[in-house]
Amino acid sequence: MRQEFVKTPLPCSFFDIQGIQNWLDEMALQGLFLDRLSYHNDRGYFKRGEPRPIRYRLDPIWKNQKDLERKELYAQAGWAFVDTVPQMFYIFSCDDPQAPELHSDPAALSYALKTLVRRQLLIHLVLFLVSAALTTVIILSNWSKCLSDLLLMEHPLVPWVLLILLGCTVYFLVIGILKVRRLNRTRDLLEQGLVPKAGRRHWRPNVPYLALCLPIILLLNLSLNKALYYSTVDYLSLSALEPSHLWPTIAQLEAAGPRPLAEEPSGDGYATVNHSWFAPVQEFIETTYHIPSFGNYWTGVRYIQARSPWAAERIFQTELDAAANYLDNWLYWNGTFHIADLQPFQPYRWPGLDRLEVAQYTRWERDCWSLAVQRGTDILVVEYVGYAPWESCLPLFLEALEHPLKGDDLGL
Repeated sequence: MRQEFVKTPLPCSFFDIQGIQNWLDEMALQGLFLDRLSYHNDRGYFKRGEPRPIRYRLDPIWKNQKDLERKELYAQAGWAFVDTVPQMFYIFSCDDPQAPELHSDPAALSYALKTLVRRQLLIHLVLFLVSAALTTVIILSNWSKCLSDLLLMEHPLVPWVLLILLGCTVYFLVIGILKVRRLNRTRDLLEQGLVPKAGRRHWRPNVPYLALCLPIILLLNLSLNKALYYSTVDYLSLSALEPSHLWPTIAQLEAAGPRPLAEEPSGDGYATVNHSWFAPVQEFIETTYHIPSFGNYWTGVRYIQARSPWAAERIFQTELDAAANYLDNWLYWNGTFHIADLQPFQPYRWPGLDRLEVAQYTRWERDCWSLAVQRGTDILVVEYVGYAPWESCLPLFLEALEHPLKGDDLGL
């Protein structure tokens, strides 16, 4: 007949030796006798029987002591082997009240604890380093996206996942330190010939470091990738957008180049809007024009107003990196928007601008360009497919930047 066990969570830490011993003694008085302890889920498994007093003792595993000899020696003194908590303790029990204590000399038990302290210190140090390394790799591999989401909040779940990730790593470190400190405190008391008191009971299972540390870190990594799919960006039609600035039209841009247009063509596209504490105004307008005998024209205008110069500098860099990655992707893409002859973003000097970087390339067999501008707290990124050179178009965008349609403060 299958033996049924009573499963009970530990009321205190595995490292509270006196607390575990007292608890096991009390369970025996209730007719529950220990069969085994599980370190991985902080549970004790008990067999039912007639209540009677039994003493339980936890004996630290010594580094160089032979297990069989120890068990035989303790058996001769009236102590029966019950279970092993791997790398930590042997558990013995005794129902003879006249049998001597397993450890009559506290100093001897203190010496035995030294090996356990060193082992736990090494285990937690290695696990913390692994957790910290995983966290670092996760953050650095997504650093540009993470910083952009922190500043722009286009994917607001990402900063929360990162915060939880860092918090878990710190939490695991603190748990390891507390466990080692508790063991050291117990060992110090035993060296002084004192019996340590049992810790406070909480009647909740502890969270084993080894069982949850790495799975949580890996789960958070998967959550980070999923969080990138959640976005607060609103997509609008071109007619539904109320832009913060009246940007130059395609006809105005082409008028500055070698092939001016006779009239303003109609275009098709979309716009996005978003906001965050660091950047209250975020807009993007993408428009495609098809003109018979002239071909396709395309513009993408990304405007952000930051709350402070500090935020503007960092947002500019994240937007510049995103624009550079965008061009790199199209460089190796064989579809309609494939580009060639890419000259990556290079810095230029321009009066009144804090930063200006321009990339030039070929698309649809014509010379095209993208530029990124920072002026104070304003960031402007323009991607253009047409015939006009960037040197002629930039003054038109700067003129529009001087005259916001929503007021000078744009809601700041």
